[in-house]
Amino acid sequence: MTVPEFKLCTPTGELAPGAWDVLAEVAENCASTDFEIAADAILIFRDLDAQYPETKSQNELSAYGLAADTEALNPPSFDSAAEVIGWFAQPDGLVSLGASLPNNIISAQLARMLAVIGTRSTLTAHGTIFLHDMSEAIAEQVLKVLAPLGLNFDAERFNF
Repeated sequence: MTVPEFKLCTPTGELAPGAWDVLAEVAENCASTDFEIAADAILIFRDLDAQYPETKSQNELSAYGLAADTEALNPPSFDSAAEVIGWFAQPDGLVSLGASLPNNIISAQLARMLAVIGTRSTLTAHGTIFLHDMSEAIAEQVLKVLAPLGLNFDAERFNF
């Protein structure tokens, strides 16, 4: 027996390092092994195995920036694709990358790859993601690995 839909959210859009591992673990217990980033940074898992134990308490989820309550959401919102997609210099000399996803879907495998990067992330109200706090050398490698997997880092190719 499966549960038709299971939702998690990121109330502020911020995900702590380690959150992608938690999300991959949930997705791996879904028939499709992927999940959708919907409007307002709500994460939708479909066909979750009903036998999957709820091993994460609300306190554990909130430590990663996740919540089961989808009522009080305030993820960041932007006015143009140029604000959410691309390469962004941070004041501390590090880099953030903004990307969109094909059909707003993330596979468990991609979530595991994002976990390996080990940086803080932000999900936006537009279904895009930011990966923060990388050196330029690491950001270049992330682009080389994730772009062929379908992440779009080009604002001109994103319908806002």
